[in-house]
Amino acid sequence: MEAWVTPNLVESLAGVIDVAIALANADFGNIQLRDSEGRLRIIAQRNLPDWWLAYWESVAEGKGVCGTALAESRPLFIPDVAQSPIFADQASLEIQQRAGIRAVFSIPIRDKGGECIGMFSTHYR
Repeated sequence: MEAWVTPNLVESLAGVIDVAIALANADFGNIQLRDSEGRLRIIAQRNLPDWWLAYWESVAEGKGVCGTALAESRPLFIPDVAQSPIFADQASLEIQQRAGIRAVFSIPIRDKGGECIGMFSTHYR
């Protein structure tokens, strides 16, 4: 991860996730930032199992909900992962279901110029 991603930043972002989980009545949450290759990398999270984090550690544009939101440059809500074409015939569906995740909402994080620099996601049982 980039050198500017400090422990203090990660701790602060984890606090933001806590607030978002409470406000959105979500069960899990994470924040990803784009690395130098443009891939999304989880830098802060709450309540997600280690094996789930390992699977989604690096996400390319167009993969999963967050990667699709990145590719489409818009917020994306998937109310049922089992019914979403994003997960059809993908190993990622089993990963989501194993973690107890049924719905996902991913929102792009943009810089002042409007460029997507990351993704904020909440997950629901």
